[in-house]
Amino acid sequence: MDASSGEQVRHRLSRAGNRQINRVLHIMATVQLRNPTEGRAYFDRKKATGRHRWKRCAP
Repeated sequence: MDASSGEQVRHRLSRAGNRQINRVLHIMATVQLRNPTEGRAYFDRKKATGRHRWKRCAP
């Protein structure tokens, strides 16, 4: 994404991101939480500390 002003040339990443990649990452995270994986163990450890940053916790 172009963020140039005058002679200064700058670029920045789009805040929207890649919708296909975001969708795949979300599906991957959901599958990790549904099954007894390292991702699920990490989630459970964070949830047990009470300091997780998720608004909703998957069952």
